[in-house]
Amino acid sequence: MGGHYTIPNEAKVIPMTRSRLQLLGLVLLITILASHPKCNALTEDGVNNDLAKAYEAVALAESAGGDVHNLITTLNEAARMIPGASQTQLENAKSLIDSVQTHAPQVQTQGAQRITNRLIFTGASITVIAFLAAILWIRGSKWFWEAWLRVHRGWRIERV
Repeated sequence: MGGHYTIPNEAKVIPMTRSRLQLLGLVLLITILASHPKCNALTEDGVNNDLAKAYEAVALAESAGGDVHNLITTLNEAARMIPGASQTQLENAKSLIDSVQTHAPQVQTQGAQRITNRLIFTGASITVIAFLAAILWIRGSKWFWEAWLRVHRGWRIERV
């Protein structure tokens, strides 16, 4: 049990032939060229697709009760940049769209929280009003006549 590894009999070492080296070189060349910025250039169609997805995210945030005014303003600004845009303008528009897509879930969560808080406040208000109405129903007439007697303390009542 030494510290070395032996190759099993079934494993064979395949020699590198010229055609395999050429294939490997071609794959490396394609990989390098594909990672070049000009190969990953944005197109109007691609940015428009991203814009449509961003509008969908904003619509979802709005349906959850979120305040989407700023998001819509940003998307409209990006939409105005797209038609006939240069590569730099497309990148700026894409940056705005990505920003909206990042913030839309946060706005959606805030809207849902706002709705929950409103429901809690409404329920608490109804409970307090019902409690005060019950107390007034039970004790109201007594309080009214006590107050009336205090106000009209000096009055004399005569039979007619």
